[in-house]
Amino acid sequence: MSDGAAGSAQKDPLLELLLKNIRQLLITKGRLPTLKALAAELKRVGGGDDPPLRNANVLQLVRDSFDMLVIDLASMREAMTKRHGVFNMLRKEVSRFRRFAPEECDPGPTAFADQDPTAEETAKWEEGLRVWMAGRWNAVLDRLFPSGPQITEDHITDLIKRFRTETEPTDKDRNHVRAHRYEEMSPDRAKFFLSLDATEAQLAVFERYLRDLYCVLTPGISYSMRALTASSPESTAQDLADLITIGSINQATIEYGVVKHADEDVPPWYWYLRQEFFKAGKTIGPA
Repeated sequence: MSDGAAGSAQKDPLLELLLKNIRQLLITKGRLPTLKALAAELKRVGGGDDPPLRNANVLQLVRDSFDMLVIDLASMREAMTKRHGVFNMLRKEVSRFRRFAPEECDPGPTAFADQDPTAEETAKWEEGLRVWMAGRWNAVLDRLFPSGPQITEDHITDLIKRFRTETEPTDKDRNHVRAHRYEEMSPDRAKFFLSLDATEAQLAVFERYLRDLYCVLTPGISYSMRALTASSPESTAQDLADLITIGSINQATIEYGVVKHADEDVPPWYWYLRQEFFKAGKTIGPA
C-alpha cells in the first residue's frame, strides 16, 4: 500500500481495519511461494512424486508451515465476518459506496511518446481515459454488490454470505483436517484437504474481496498485493530440498564437491569447521 493510504487509514477506522486485514493476508500468503517452490524442487531432484527422505524433521516443519497457512486463513475468515469484523463494519458505511462518474476520475499527467498532440487531441484522450477508469471502478463495485446500484445493509449481508460460501473449503480443511488431526473425525475427511494449488485459489478469493473493497473505498490509490517475504523462494526451496533429501548441509557440501581443502590437516567437514568457527569466538554477521 502507498504511504498516503497508510496515513489516511490512521484517520479512518474502516480503512485502518481493512489495511490490517490486508497485511495479515500478505503475511499469511508469504508462506506459499516457498512451499510451491519446494514441492517443485523435491519433484525435480527426486525424479518424481516420491523423493528420498533423509531428514524427516525438516519435512515436518514444512508441513507444519502449510498447516498454519490454512489455519491462519481460516482464522482470518472468522475475524473478517464476526460482529466487529471489517465486513460487518461496512453496514455503517454503506453511504460510501456509489457509482463513479468519469468527471470524478483523474488520469494524471498525460505523456505521448514521439508525438506532439494538439490540446483537443489530448483532451479527447484524457476523456476516454476517464471513461475507462470509471468503468473499471464500477465493474469492481458491481462485483462486490451485484444487486446494486443503491447499496444497503442487505447488500452487506449478501456480501458476507458470498464470501463465506466461497471460502468454505478453507474452513472445512481447517476443521476436518489441519486443526483436529488426531480427533475422531469423519472417515472421508481426506477429501477436505486442500492441495497447494487449491490453497492458492482460496488465497485469491480473500485477496479479491479485500482488494476490491480497498479499490472502491480509495479510488486512484495504487497498491500491491505481493506476498510479504524478503528471501528468495527458489533459493530457500533448494536449501530445504537438500536438507530433506540429503540429510544435512554437511553432507550436501561433500556430495556436491563444494568442500576442497589444500591443507590435508584440516578435515573437510562442515560440522567441524562450524564448530571451530564459533570456538574461536567468531559470530555471524557484521562485527
